[in-house]
Amino acid sequence: MGKGSSAKDMRSLSHGEKLDAEGCYNSVEEEKDKREVCGLSPIYAMLLVAEATEGRVLDNAQAHEPEAGSVVTYASMSFYS
Repeated sequence: MGKGSSAKDMRSLSHGEKLDAEGCYNSVEEEKDKREVCGLSPIYAMLLVAEATEGRVLDNAQAHEPEAGSVVTYASMSFYS
């Protein structure tokens, strides 16, 4: 795992791998959503209802937008039961 994603992003993704909805949410909430994680509500809901026992990050990266001064981390995950 980890092609340029920050340690904080990787921490959130690791909670997703464990289907730990509360841990994933708290990893964003504890920093008052400083990373401006979009889609947190549907990610949380999916982790709560997924009928899986484990997940795995398949790939992740970051897209940099120098003009806007922003970075977007994105990831693909697979879930297994």
